[in-house]
Amino acid sequence: MQIKKVTSDKLKREYDVIIPATDIALRVEKKLKEIGKKAKFPGFRPGKAPVALLKKNYGQSVLGEVVEQIIGQSSMEALKKENLRPAMRPKFEILSFEDNADLKYKMKFEILPEMPKINFEKLKLERQKTLVTDEEINAGLERLAARVREFKKVERAAKKGDAVLIDFKGSIAGVEFAGGAAENFTLELGGNQFIPGFEDQLVGTKSGEDKKVNVTFPKDYQNKEFAGKDAVFAVKVHEVQETLPPEINDEFAKKMQFENLAKLKEAIAKQVEKDFAEISRTLVKKELFDMLEKKCDFHAPEEMLESEFDTIWKQALTEKKNDPEFDKKTEEKLKKEYKKMAERRVKLGILLAEMARENGINVSDQELTSAMIEKARAFPGAEQKVMEYLSRNQAAMEELKGPIIEDKVVNFILAKATIKENTVSSKELLAAADKLEEEAEYLGTAGYVSAGGHTHHHDDADDDDFDDGHHVHGPGCNH
Repeated sequence: MQIKKVTSDKLKREYDVIIPATDIALRVEKKLKEIGKKAKFPGFRPGKAPVALLKKNYGQSVLGEVVEQIIGQSSMEALKKENLRPAMRPKFEILSFEDNADLKYKMKFEILPEMPKINFEKLKLERQKTLVTDEEINAGLERLAARVREFKKVERAAKKGDAVLIDFKGSIAGVEFAGGAAENFTLELGGNQFIPGFEDQLVGTKSGEDKKVNVTFPKDYQNKEFAGKDAVFAVKVHEVQETLPPEINDEFAKKMQFENLAKLKEAIAKQVEKDFAEISRTLVKKELFDMLEKKCDFHAPEEMLESEFDTIWKQALTEKKNDPEFDKKTEEKLKKEYKKMAERRVKLGILLAEMARENGINVSDQELTSAMIEKARAFPGAEQKVMEYLSRNQAAMEELKGPIIEDKVVNFILAKATIKENTVSSKELLAAADKLEEEAEYLGTAGYVSAGGHTHHHDDADDDDFDDGHHVHGPGCNH
């Protein structure tokens, strides 16, 4: 095998590789002999057919298979010999190849950039911490009580906070539509379960009353068939029900499977503390990523940037198609913003992947299995199907590994960095979390850090059945 460097420009590399005709011929002959052991031809015993006959019948298909294998193997040997680590899979172009002649092909790729040396001990971060107060515990108790409240039928007009037991049937321009009807449906007035305006028109209704409810589907309604259209719902009110939150005492705690109210409060306190800790970690992680991004003073591979930008842009067009604010920005300005986002994600992905590789951080089989199970639980009734899909889809498996590796690398860095604890109120912590949520699209690199230490971009999965955001929205859904 001969290897010749053709291009070396920044991260771009191009090599010409020549495979001697003798190497190809030997592989083809070996493969034909393997086939010949089972092939049957008239006039010849199994395994006794001459190579010339085998070559006539199987030569072209075997040659194609051998060429594909030898390009894969020789390219790996070439990369190893040149001590190169490509950012993405190389692209191949056969330059010349004929029977009994050398195979010459071109290999193009971009290498991973050299990573900055970072002294984690010198990183100074701030972790916001808040104490769980009685106010948070009581609020948690009230939320819990609201979820298990009971309903009592009353003979009076419905008011906000009540529930009504109803049948309803919706129509647009006089035509009933799928998913727009239900019977014996309990609707809480003020719970914002249905389209804006629907619940308000049922305030003041009484048991046995028929009501025509006129609403307009929001312009950004998920089902584009209904978006912006006027609809009429024929509603039959069977009952008006008063909501009765339970009294919060030891009996209530026992219904919640706790020994007494004190034990229930203790459990709520632990959960609130855990929630605050997760918010605190997210905030310090964002600060860490901002800090690491400033140290990413290297060029990112162009192909990775383009691929990531294409994914983000496609997603943005889908999600923001009905967003009135989206059209106010010029396409050029939007693309500039998303290109910046893509660069951040790719650079952080490369950096974290290299940190994982250099420090031997990887995903165990147990961790991967747990992630698969967690993913499958999101699809009740289809868990087995999801597990099978994940098991046979390498790209999907890499997507699961990404967040695990990322968290491990973050933990590794935080354990070495200098972190100052700053006690804040829960209000301040939640306000910081709300602000962070607005910037959430710039967070993280999950899905880009692979267990192998290389940075990967994964195309949209072909199996849309396992999209995390997939669920059925009826016409009354206000999501």
